[in-house]
Amino acid sequence: MSHSNEMDYPGYRFTEREYLNLVELVKKEHEYMRDGGTDYRRATAKYGNNAVLLLGKDFPFLDKSVLRNALTRHNMPKDSDRLDDVAKFVHTLARIVYYESRVPQNVTDHVEKNMEGFSGKIKLISPVTKSEQKAKAKKEPEHIQNSKPEHVLKTTEITEKDFEPMIEEFKKEKKKHLRRLARGGFL
Repeated sequence: MSHSNEMDYPGYRFTEREYLNLVELVKKEHEYMRDGGTDYRRATAKYGNNAVLLLGKDFPFLDKSVLRNALTRHNMPKDSDRLDDVAKFVHTLARIVYYESRVPQNVTDHVEKNMEGFSGKIKLISPVTKSEQKAKAKKEPEHIQNSKPEHVLKTTEITEKDFEPMIEEFKKEKKKHLRRLARGGFL
């Protein structure tokens, strides 16, 4: 299998749903850049947003060279480096939509089903500190105090509320990942 993006999807046209997902993703990325991206990235996202709307559903967004040529024909943007960046930006987001649309429904259903049964409580197992061991030993009978297990573990129950900082961090990491992809990183 070739790793060249242009060879992987010759002439592929998005379905209506995929195109609408691309429009939404480009719009979200444009809004995200407006809230904190550099001037250059904001402009790139704006050009990308305009390009997706201008070129329309029947355009082969997954063919980077065709995309670049179309941007050139429409004078969007005029300088070559920016043109390459806009083409890469749109192409990368198009690839994300393409791959996400190919996740089998049974996999999506399986993940959703497993998330429904999630109680929000998880028990973590972690090492017990020496001070915790000593405090516990004072409360236990002498024959247990004298035994020395090789590994002492404790369980801690955490709730959904404990996950909120981790979820926020995950969202930030996802945005960073999408931005890196838009700059030409790997999936």
